[in-house]
Amino acid sequence: MSSFIDRREGRMAIAIHGFCLLLMCGATRADSPIVFPRDSGVVDLTQPPYLADPTGQRDSTAGIQQALDDSPASNKILYLPPGVYRVSDTLRWGSGGGGSEQKRQILQGAGMDLTTIRLPDEAPGYTDPGSSKSVIWTGQRPAQRFRNALRDLTVDTGRGNPGAIGVQFIANNQGQMQNVRIRSGDGQGQIGLDMRFTNEIGPLLVRNLHVIGFDRGVWTNWDTASVTFEHVTLENQNIFGWHNRAQKVFLRGLKSNNRVPAIYNEKDSAGHMVVIEADLVGTGEANQRPAILNERSMYVRDLRTSGYRTAIRHNDKGRGNEPGVEGPNVPEWQSHHVVMTLFDTPAQSLRLPIQEVPRIAWSELSEWASPLAYDAQPSRDIDATSAIQQAIDSGATTVYLPNGAWRIDGEVVLRGNVRRLIGTEATLSGNGSIRLTDGNAPAVVIERLQVNYGSQVTVIHDSPRTLVISAVTGLGHRSTTNGRGALVFFDDWVGPPLVFSNDQRIFARQLNQEHDAQADDRVLAKVVNDGAMLWILGMKTERGGTVILTRNGGVTELLGAYLLATGPPKTDPAFINDNSDVALLGIGQQTFNDNPFQRWIQERRGTETRELRPEDMNRSISYVGYTEQVRERIRPTQ
Repeated sequence: MSSFIDRREGRMAIAIHGFCLLLMCGATRADSPIVFPRDSGVVDLTQPPYLADPTGQRDSTAGIQQALDDSPASNKILYLPPGVYRVSDTLRWGSGGGGSEQKRQILQGAGMDLTTIRLPDEAPGYTDPGSSKSVIWTGQRPAQRFRNALRDLTVDTGRGNPGAIGVQFIANNQGQMQNVRIRSGDGQGQIGLDMRFTNEIGPLLVRNLHVIGFDRGVWTNWDTASVTFEHVTLENQNIFGWHNRAQKVFLRGLKSNNRVPAIYNEKDSAGHMVVIEADLVGTGEANQRPAILNERSMYVRDLRTSGYRTAIRHNDKGRGNEPGVEGPNVPEWQSHHVVMTLFDTPAQSLRLPIQEVPRIAWSELSEWASPLAYDAQPSRDIDATSAIQQAIDSGATTVYLPNGAWRIDGEVVLRGNVRRLIGTEATLSGNGSIRLTDGNAPAVVIERLQVNYGSQVTVIHDSPRTLVISAVTGLGHRSTTNGRGALVFFDDWVGPPLVFSNDQRIFARQLNQEHDAQADDRVLAKVVNDGAMLWILGMKTERGGTVILTRNGGVTELLGAYLLATGPPKTDPAFINDNSDVALLGIGQQTFNDNPFQRWIQERRGTETRELRPEDMNRSISYVGYTEQVRERIRPTQ
C-alpha cells in the first residue's frame, strides 16, 4: 500500500493505492488521511525491507521493530499507512548506542481513525494482571529523549490482556503525542498512557488524546520536569481516570466519563497540577465519590462536574484549603492559601480570552514544492536559501524541507500562496532568517524543524498575518511594526530568549526556555513581554535570570510553570511586573543544588516597587497584579 508520490517530467504524478494522507495542525479528519511526498525522507513501513502488513493478517512486529532499530536519533518519520497492524510484542524505540539511544524518532499514522496498532486477544506476555507489558515503549531516562513523537494513530490492546499498558511515553525539551487513541477492547489493562515507568519525563506536549478503558487512563509521576496536556478524553477507567503522583501537570480541556474519580493527585509527593476547563461526568457509584481527589498542590479554573458527590475533595494533612469544594461547578480554586497580591488587585485570574491553535488546511500534493526541484540537496555546508525561495515562489501552498540538514545563510521570505513551511523532521543550520510578509493565506505555520547547535535562524514576523510555530527546536522569533497586533502561536517550542512587542497577541503551549539570563548582560529575561498580550499554558525553565518581564503595559497570563532552578545562586527576581498586568497561576520551583530563586516576584506601580520572596508565598502557587482597567484593554481574539 503505497501512499507517496513520484515526480515525472517535472510534474507530480500521484500514485496512491487505497488511500491518500492528510495532517492537520492540531487535528486530523478521518476522511482525509495523512500523506507526504515520496522524496520527503518519510519511511513507509509497508514497503521493503520492512513490509508491515496493513491488513492485520500477518504479524508486523518484526518489520516495525526493524525500522525503529535502523533509525535511532535520525529524526526519521516512520509511517504506517491506513490499516490495522498486528503486533505481538513491545515496539521499542531504537537504541543505537553512543548517545543516540531512544531519541528523535517519530511513529506516524495516517489518522486516529485510519491507522491502528493492535494487540491480539489473549496475547502471550500480556495476560497476567500481576505483570505489566507495554505495546509501545519510547525510551528511559536520562532526559535526553529529544523530539520523540507519536502521531495520528490508535493503539488497541485487544481483549483478555489485563497486563497490557498501551503506551509508555517519554520525550524531553520538545516532543509530543498528538491525535492518539489508546483503547482496551474489554476495559481491562493496567494503564493507557504510562508516564510513571521511568524518571525525567518532559517537558513535552500531549494534545488530542483519547483513552478508553484500563485501570488508569493516564498515570504521571516523577518531579524532574513538567508535561503539558490539552484536550484529553478519558472513558471507563477502573481505578482512576488520571493518577498523578509527583509530576508537574498543566492540563486544559479534560473530558472524563467515569464511575471513578477523574483525577487523583497523590499525597506525600511533589505533585503539582493546573486544571482548567475540565468537564467531568460521573456515572453509577461516582455519586459517592469526588470528581477530583486532591492531596497535594493544585490550581483549578472553570471546572464542571455532574454525577459526583463533590467536585473536589482536598486533604493535605491540614496544610491546605480543606475540605475542598462541593460544586458541582468551580469557577476558580487553589489548594493552598490564597492568591497573592502586592497592591490593590482582585484576587482572581485575568481570564484572557483563549484561542485554539489554527487548523491550517492540508494541501493537495500537487501544491507541494521543495528545494530539491531547484537543484538543492540537504547539506550543512551549502546555502540553500535561493532554492527554498524558488520553491516558495513556485505558487505552492506547502513548501517542504525533506529529512536532512538544510543551510540558510540568507533571508527566506514567506509570501505568495504559501501557508505551510514543513520540515519532515529536517534540521536547519546557518545564520539566516525566515521572514513572514504579506501573502494570500491569512495564517502560516512553520513546523517540524530543528535548528542545529551553533546556528542561529530567526523567524521575523513582518506582517499582520497569523503565525504558528509548532514542534520546533531552536528557532528564534522577533517582530516588526508590520506585525503590530498580529496573532502568534508557539506550540511545543524550545529555543532562545523571546521578546514580544507591537501589541501582538501570543498564545503558547509547552514553552521551554533554558537560557541563563542572569549570566547574559544582553538579555533582560528569558521572555520579555514589551506591550503585548501573552497567554501561556505550561512553561518550564532552567538556570537563572528573570523568567518573564512584563513592561510597557503588557498583559501576561501564565497557567502552569515549573522553574527548575539549576546553576549558580539566583539573585534576579523570577518574575517582574513593571506597571503592567500579570497573573501567574499554578507556578512553582524546584532545585536539586540548593540554589533556588531568592526573589520570587517584583511588581512596580508608578514609582513604588514591592516584592514577594518564596517564603512570603505561604505555600500559595498563584500571584496576580493588575488593575480593573485591564478588562477594557483585553481585545477579542477573533
